[in-house]
Amino acid sequence: MNKDEVRRLFPSCVEFANHVRNVFGPGVKMTYAEEGGRSIGKKSECDPDVAVSLKDILQGNPLTGDGASEGDMEKDKPHAK
Repeated sequence: MNKDEVRRLFPSCVEFANHVRNVFGPGVKMTYAEEGGRSIGKKSECDPDVAVSLKDILQGNPLTGDGASEGDMEKDKPHAK
């Protein structure tokens, strides 16, 4: 599948990947994506007992009660604190 096909079939995933690259730098690579009933790449397996979801990070981890705030992001840097 070429880049144009990926952009056409996974527009939201491509938009998210571009946002992540803008924040963390061009070295970020998406290895798996699902959208519109399609998938691409290799889904990684993780231990749910030690994994932290994006939802936990943004809304507050139920174990710590901590969440990300706007102050956690450095606007002049290509990464978050």
